[in-house]
Amino acid sequence: MTIQEIKLFVANIIMLLGLIVVWRFEFIGSFFLIIGYIFFAISNYSFWNGPVFPTFLFLGILHLLCWSLSVFAQNTARKFSFLMFLK
Repeated sequence: MTIQEIKLFVANIIMLLGLIVVWRFEFIGSFFLIIGYIFFAISNYSFWNGPVFPTFLFLGILHLLCWSLSVFAQNTARKFSFLMFLK
């Protein structure tokens, strides 16, 4: 395998790991999805890589939006802590 193929493989593994992690930890999983897609786009020298791979980016943004809406709706005391990122 070439270096670029290894980079693309690692980016795919990060995105798939993000899909697994997002089931339990929405913020961390969405971070993996977004960062994995950005790494994939940089390694592939193209931001829009067909119809399949941008789905990971949209899923990451959607999970990040859902996480932020649920955490800030439940936070009635307006106190922020590290534990907010694990909900």
